[in-house]
Amino acid sequence: MRIDLKVPFAEKDSAKALGARWDAAKKNWYVKDVADLTPFLRWIPDVKDDA
Repeated sequence: MRIDLKVPFAEKDSAKALGARWDAAKKNWYVKDVADLTPFLRWIPDVKDDA
């Protein structure tokens, strides 16, 4: 499953190092079929930190 990310420009290298991919047509970062989303939680829109 594809999950779009909201990655600030300053953090793009960090996201890429973790395995995020750039979608040039949609101009956004995403991950696809990732078993552990924990490293990407800060960039997933609508994820609340207060559980």
